[in-house]
Amino acid sequence: MRYINNRLNRKSKKGITLPELIVSVLFTAVIVSAAVSMWFVGGKIFDDTAEVSRIYSQARSFETMFQNAASVAPSLVFTTTTSSSEGDFFNALPEGKTESEYFRFFYNEKRESFCVSYYTAGNSAPMMIEYDALDDVSDVLVGFTTAGDKVLMEYKLAQQEDGSYFIEGGIVLNYAEAGTYPAMRELDYNLYFHVTHGL
Repeated sequence: MRYINNRLNRKSKKGITLPELIVSVLFTAVIVSAAVSMWFVGGKIFDDTAEVSRIYSQARSFETMFQNAASVAPSLVFTTTTSSSEGDFFNALPEGKTESEYFRFFYNEKRESFCVSYYTAGNSAPMMIEYDALDDVSDVLVGFTTAGDKVLMEYKLAQQEDGSYFIEGGIVLNYAEAGTYPAMRELDYNLYFHVTHGL
């Protein structure tokens, strides 16, 4: 009987103390806050990466259109509404030419994006491609240099925060005649490539 009474008189040690509870709650809070902060950082990195990917993809598409138009065009024209001492800028297309004969690359100030317009066979309205990821006039730089009877068109696309560009390239314009061409500058004018068929 004494043996049973001793068992009944012992204190139970199966519960937890207040300090243990506080430590476990603090430990859980640290784990949860670390997980939440990692989730937010991961989301920010994902968003940043998605934006960079969108810009790069649109810059590549713009470059493809640019190179295709430049490679098949027998001539090019620069037009602008602002006066410039650099390059053969015109207020309008050459006499007898209509916009339907050209690929037009320009910056749309109202929509804050670069655009390409061109006409397809049988359509009286132009097709328009808008590159809304290229949303600043400094996102597209175009310049021309001459070497003998050759004209090289160089370009830089999609300016990054550090001032560098995602894409840089160039193409020799075999059809271009000697003349005064714009040096490397923002594409704040209309660049027309004369084409006789769609790309």
